[in-house]
Amino acid sequence: MSMKKKRFLADYKMYNPQNLEKALQAVFTKQMSQKKAAETFGVPQTTISRRLPKFITDLMESAKKIP
Repeated sequence: MSMKKKRFLADYKMYNPQNLEKALQAVFTKQMSQKKAAETFGVPQTTISRRLPKFITDLMESAKKIP
């Protein structure tokens, strides 16, 4: 007899992509901490923390393209 495992479905917080961009920019420019940006812009702190490295990489690559 096989038992089926129950899947855990997380409740994901909905946020505006523009608010994520603003939060990442604020953290990158050191205007506020990740926690403060999360509270201010309504974006999960873990999302900011996960997306920040790619945001910085993309920013640096776009800066290299400008002559």
